[in-house]
Amino acid sequence: MNHLSKELLPRARSAFRHLPRDTPEVYIERVRREHEDIFDAIDRQDPESARAAMHNHLSNSRERLRRALELHGTNKQ
Repeated sequence: MNHLSKELLPRARSAFRHLPRDTPEVYIERVRREHEDIFDAIDRQDPESARAAMHNHLSNSRERLRRALELHGTNKQ
């Protein structure tokens, strides 16, 4: 979990820095918590919670990317 940083998270990279969203620190903390939820469920050997935590993280990631692309003007839906 300590390896999550600005360099690893797409939203924190330079391509998305200009978007008026949360600060990189707030964003990284939010994503770190999502990853911790996944890790904790796996560590507890709780497959249903792990599945739910992963689903939550992927849904949130998809939404964050959709909003970023929309704000950047690259969403052609």
